[in-house]
Amino acid sequence: MDAIFESLYLEPDNFNIIRSELTRPEIRILQFPMNSSLKKVDDLLQMFGPKDKIPDNDLLPTLIYSGSRNATGQVLKVVNEARGSCGGENNPHGTLIRCYHAVTGKLDKVDIIGGFKGAKFPCILCTMVLGLGQNWSRVRRVIAIGRADPSNICQMIGRCGRDGKPGLAILFMEKKRKGGKNKAEDFSSSDKRTDDLRMDALAITPVCLRICFSIDNLLGYIPRSPEDANVSRERLREESKGFLACKCSNCQPKEAKLLRKHISQMTSENFVSMCENASDLEDIDDVVPKKKGNIRGNNNIELIPILSNLSERLIANFAHFFCSQFSKSSSFVPSDLFDQEDADAISKSLDKIQDSSCLNKCIGGEKLSGQSEMLYGLVKNFLEGDDYQNHLAKLATYNQHIEREMQRLLREKQEAVDRKAQSEKDKQNEAEERRRIAANKKRAIDLDKVNKVKQKELDKVEKEKKASEKKEADVIAKQKKAEEKKNKDIESKRKAEEMKLEKEVKKKKER
Repeated sequence: MDAIFESLYLEPDNFNIIRSELTRPEIRILQFPMNSSLKKVDDLLQMFGPKDKIPDNDLLPTLIYSGSRNATGQVLKVVNEARGSCGGENNPHGTLIRCYHAVTGKLDKVDIIGGFKGAKFPCILCTMVLGLGQNWSRVRRVIAIGRADPSNICQMIGRCGRDGKPGLAILFMEKKRKGGKNKAEDFSSSDKRTDDLRMDALAITPVCLRICFSIDNLLGYIPRSPEDANVSRERLREESKGFLACKCSNCQPKEAKLLRKHISQMTSENFVSMCENASDLEDIDDVVPKKKGNIRGNNNIELIPILSNLSERLIANFAHFFCSQFSKSSSFVPSDLFDQEDADAISKSLDKIQDSSCLNKCIGGEKLSGQSEMLYGLVKNFLEGDDYQNHLAKLATYNQHIEREMQRLLREKQEAVDRKAQSEKDKQNEAEERRRIAANKKRAIDLDKVNKVKQKELDKVEKEKKASEKKEADVIAKQKKAEEKKNKDIESKRKAEEMKLEKEVKKKKER
């Protein structure tokens, strides 16, 4: 706001600023990473069902925002391919989609806006040029392609649900932007709040997208973490306002994936029920419509002789047909209407030509009345002729031979693979056996060491035991010897006393 006042040389005191609620809870925001490039935009193939199942007037009223005017042509082509109406992008009065950008003429812009309001067609492919001053209640879905300034995206998705009913915003973000930040690790807290940073942050943030746009509108940045204090404050504010729980792709990722798989089945009638009951949708495989290939053959393929003969017959027969149509001299020749390239295109596309209309697509349309029928009749006779049937028989035989050779080579390859696998298995077994023997040997050595240690301990104990027994025996022997000596001394003393007594008795007798 300060920057606006400064750039316009305005004084804030001269204005009354009225603030209102910017959050649109009725809009469900689904953000998907693109599987294709911005140049191809093949992700749009999932957004639209085939026209044979859903008529144009039953499609959701949709605004598709392209990042640049140059990309609108490819978007038109992809949308028409998804609907099964290839070439519809060249119809300026189609009932599917119209293009609105800066180069669109003034009268065309009036016709497009009036036609969309009048439900003459359900889709508008546009740039940011469309939207200013428009307040359409009819828009139910907005598709934005590629990364962009979050404030611009907020304006884009704000075009849907203007009547208060549910709206669907689909944001396709390229996975990698050249020179941009493409994963959370690329950001740092010191980054300045630039427009590029906001744009890249929106593509990778896990935060509720509704809260992201609200914070960006109020504070000028995209939060990258649910732990951001402003995220908590905004969530509490929404709860206090009574907003319904958000169902964006970050808040309800499973429902977003289911909606993406079923979104091609959406119509004006089932839109609300599918959005409100997305969790009840069946989890099916992603189905992307296949692009229809060009019926015209590859110009780089060299014709085999039999097809070269067909080309020559086509050119010769067309020359006769031309002469029958123009009996007098004319300012052009047969090759101006049907040349060698056209004849070769037919010869290269025989398997795709089912009728004269297919042949017309192959040569770019009929130049003379009856030309297609004449050429198709010639092609049909050629296909049913003996020469071509013999060629097919030889080709079938050759293909069978090739198939047998392929099977043989595959068997040999498989046998070689099996031999190699068996050899690897044998090597592994040998290595395992060597490891087992080494392990057993190591265990035996370790066990022998343990036994030696135990034996050494036993010998030590036995030696100590013997030493102890010897010591005890020595003590006992000493004690016994001492006892014998004591007894001997006692006996000697006793004998000495007896002898003394005998001497005394003898002396007494002598007296």
